[in-house]
Amino acid sequence: MNLLGCFLRSLIERDVKSEHAVQLWCRLAHEDIADDLAFLSWATGKMLFGEYRPTFRDPHEPLAFIYADLSSNFESDLHSKEQILLHLSEACTRDGTPLDGPLSVTDLVALEPVFDKFANFPTRLDFLLDHPGGGLTWVGTYGPMSRLAEGFRRGCEIMARYRLPPVVVVRPMKGAHFAVLRFITVFDRTDPDDTDLARRVNADLADMAVDLGFFPYKTPQWVWERFAGRIDPTFRRLVRYLCLLLDPQQIMNPGHLEIPVDDSSEQT
Repeated sequence: MNLLGCFLRSLIERDVKSEHAVQLWCRLAHEDIADDLAFLSWATGKMLFGEYRPTFRDPHEPLAFIYADLSSNFESDLHSKEQILLHLSEACTRDGTPLDGPLSVTDLVALEPVFDKFANFPTRLDFLLDHPGGGLTWVGTYGPMSRLAEGFRRGCEIMARYRLPPVVVVRPMKGAHFAVLRFITVFDRTDPDDTDLARRVNADLADMAVDLGFFPYKTPQWVWERFAGRIDPTFRRLVRYLCLLLDPQQIMNPGHLEIPVDDSSEQT
């Protein structure tokens, strides 16, 4: 049995700050009741409904929404998870964080069929892929739960400076011992200026994330080069030795995972 419980139109901006929204998500993550638990910024919702690069949010529109994928082989266990979800949502409302929901996926799709994109597999998020120019890039990082709220806020501010929608996704990892903090940008690959803008915002987002103790996963080569000086020299040499051990002819995916080392003599 499977239930997708969603806080739709959750965390409506009154006196609620983004920090409060992320803290609510962290409380849910630490309960460890969901197979998947995601925090999605308001811009993601607008793009889902077909708005390309939304940069304006009315104060009465949602600040974010959270979805929780709950499942169990036992009806009683699933019911307990649902009760925990309801208890936390009611407690947050009493504490001044206004919520709408949770709603089941069945109710969501009945209200708005566009949510079927999240309800069926395979999932294809066409609103991120099917747009003019077809460019899609992101800075996805792993980092501490304690700094998620600040990272979310600062990342949104950076994207706003570039007049880009703050498309942000947060997910827990390893039972919420750490988390994914991901900033997504869509752009026009046929436009050199737009491509350059995407590169510049990614660089600023990576700088901010690393300063807070996050680090990009599936690390692209430009990140290794940008932050090589901040990585322990012994670790850099170890990675180089392992690469040469496994691939002495350097024929596997050349040009990637080439972490610069201090001493050129260490590269051979």
